[in-house]
Amino acid sequence: MRATTCKNKLVNGVSVSSGLAWGRAYHYQDILWREHDHYAVSKQQLTNEYDRIDTAIDDVQDDLMHSAQNTKEHLNDEVADIFQVQSMMLDDLTLLDQLKDTLRTEQINAEQVIKIVFRRLAEQFRDAKDEAFRSKADDIEDLCRRLLMSLGGIQAHMLERLPPHSVVVARRLLPSDTIYLSRQAAAGVILEQGGLGSHAALLTRELGIPCVGHVQDIFNTVTNRSLLLLDGDNGSVVVDPDRETFLGFRDLVKNQRKRLRKAQQQRFAPAVSADGEQISVMANVNSPEDVLNAKAQGCDGIGLYRLEGVYLSNKMVPSAEELYSYLREALYVVRDQPLVIRLLDAGGDKRPPSLSLPDEPDPFLGLRGIRLLRENLDLLKTQLEVLAKLSLTMKVTILIPMVTLKEDILVVRRMLQDVVAEKGYRQVPPLGFMVETPAAALCIEQLLPLTDFISIGSNDLTQYTMAAGRENMSVSSYYIEHHPAVLSLIRQVIANSQKQIPVSLCGELAANKQHISSLLRLGLRSFSVAPPMIPEVKSIIRLCRVKESLQV
Repeated sequence: MRATTCKNKLVNGVSVSSGLAWGRAYHYQDILWREHDHYAVSKQQLTNEYDRIDTAIDDVQDDLMHSAQNTKEHLNDEVADIFQVQSMMLDDLTLLDQLKDTLRTEQINAEQVIKIVFRRLAEQFRDAKDEAFRSKADDIEDLCRRLLMSLGGIQAHMLERLPPHSVVVARRLLPSDTIYLSRQAAAGVILEQGGLGSHAALLTRELGIPCVGHVQDIFNTVTNRSLLLLDGDNGSVVVDPDRETFLGFRDLVKNQRKRLRKAQQQRFAPAVSADGEQISVMANVNSPEDVLNAKAQGCDGIGLYRLEGVYLSNKMVPSAEELYSYLREALYVVRDQPLVIRLLDAGGDKRPPSLSLPDEPDPFLGLRGIRLLRENLDLLKTQLEVLAKLSLTMKVTILIPMVTLKEDILVVRRMLQDVVAEKGYRQVPPLGFMVETPAAALCIEQLLPLTDFISIGSNDLTQYTMAAGRENMSVSSYYIEHHPAVLSLIRQVIANSQKQIPVSLCGELAANKQHISSLLRLGLRSFSVAPPMIPEVKSIIRLCRVKESLQV
């Protein structure tokens, strides 16, 4: 999108959630940025102030339970987990002790005690070497905000009163903000702080709300009530467009809505390219709710079932019986379709409370995925037993995360064969691995004899190829999923594998509307995307010719 005249102010940011939208800017000022009363309290008043804090904590816990239940019903378990994790943080006895100690030593009002303790905690998280810990700083500040609202008797969130067809303009959005967005009121979102890995990114994508992040000096750049044209595909915004630009953009939005309606109507039809080749469009899922949504959106199967949700939402490691029961129920509606289930991909930014993961200087380069499972063979064996049993009644295939060495595959294959033999099952379910590192892509010919299929994880492949953390906003301009280096590795994997074994792509790149045709011409014939994207991806494929050559 480009401004057509000098009257149009073009603002560039980073694409966080795709789509086109227009509306009036609505400045959202966070309560955390406001000044609060500051006064001393006597020793006799300390009990009263702590009672205020205690009451606020109870109030916030109730609100968190409501938020988790509401998002689980209307979105999915992954989103609900955000609020469950926050509830666990608020239950921490160390936190409660810090609040008591600060109140006793500083002898100031509850609002200031909350701000002191939670700001200190947030700073500690942000200074951590572990990326997963740094990401929790937003959760700490979200809890601080909820407590301040409770102490101030603020019942309604500002975004609950959002005028219809508004574009929310904010420094950032925390989970307690985004649950109040709805497609009826919020046309789009523009953020100063917000990248692809943020809570705001996850929630706006799930809600289908276009979002542009990383817009500097946002309140001076985008004035309140300005008319905005937001392009979530390219990460750009036109502020106060002239009439010609506005009318042209409005037509683009109308056409997009027509395309989306048509895509919905045809979602159950196969994705056949313009030159007659059928392409598989499968779903990435985290929960039973995601599976139901994928089925309703016309998926050709489950291309990636992430087991992390089962482990992240439980304080204890699930037993084989519990895991089998969970997966059998979750996958029942798609039991006749292909099902790719990934072994637990813990480590990095995913730290299940039931696993005592070590603190590492570089967790994304450390004990992740199969590396962690090789150090915990009992954990690996339980999963293989469950998936082998599940494969007796469903079309289950098993996916190994974070492979870099031959031994990563051989360890799993040997154990899987042993499990099948011990149980007396008829056959070994297909076993594949994820190409997420340049090492796996560059040595693909050596790994092919060991695998039955391949899934390319473009998110981590981009991260490791470009040496840019996908959740690190300071290097977001380096995280380029369609960079020639990334596409070259993808092409190498497909070219070497395609005639021997199936290859699928399951990262965000698979749903990038601008690059689907390029991926098809690279030879990709199986896409796995978030359930809401399935109809549109199918629709785009139907317009493409896949037999043209592409130079990368």
